[in-house]
Amino acid sequence: MLRDDLIEPLPVALDLHGFRLQNNRRSLGTVEFRCVTLSADWIFPATNNYCFQEDQPILRFTSSVGDRNGVVYNQIVTFQGRFVARDIRVTNGGKPRLVIHVETIEGLSTTEKSDFAPPADAVHISGDRIKLSEDSAKARPLRQVMPHYPMSAKANQIEGTVSLQIAIGKDGHVSDAQVVSGDNELRKAAIEAVRGWEYRPFLVGGEPPKWKRPYQNGI
Repeated sequence: MLRDDLIEPLPVALDLHGFRLQNNRRSLGTVEFRCVTLSADWIFPATNNYCFQEDQPILRFTSSVGDRNGVVYNQIVTFQGRFVARDIRVTNGGKPRLVIHVETIEGLSTTEKSDFAPPADAVHISGDRIKLSEDSAKARPLRQVMPHYPMSAKANQIEGTVSLQIAIGKDGHVSDAQVVSGDNELRKAAIEAVRGWEYRPFLVGGEPPKWKRPYQNGI
């Protein structure tokens, strides 16, 4: 997620499938920005905001999940024809998670593979399977399918919420769905719907792992 925030903060064209684009303005403190909002009407409406500086195409603020996740880019400088933020503040789940300050930006005359080797005390992150929070996973769907209201449940006036634990494969498709709780009449419909979902692959060290997340499906 940090790599996306720092290196690829704007979504690629593939991620715009099913989204609507809308221009708007937004103020942060005393500064006003021009923003683009990406919205999708799914089971949980997904909204991503990207705000730019008025006079130049410089990304200054991104947010998702009702502003619970956000990144602020300040102290913009140019380096090798690109705009680079020297101060970056990352918020996740409504709480500040990371503050980055870049002291020096300079080119490398020569590079060796050993220059980028992790230190001996670095903690290895397994790429086999990871668990994402619900807030983090909400920002990654490409396609969601609405659940079908079973005729038997409708006839018996049964409605409610089905809680699922879903696993997403390396290709972004749901590979497994297990019911945690919910009425028996609604479980099958919830599982069938979520199996048609598709997510933007999550990267760990540049490689997509399998991952899982909790999910509640209301019928």
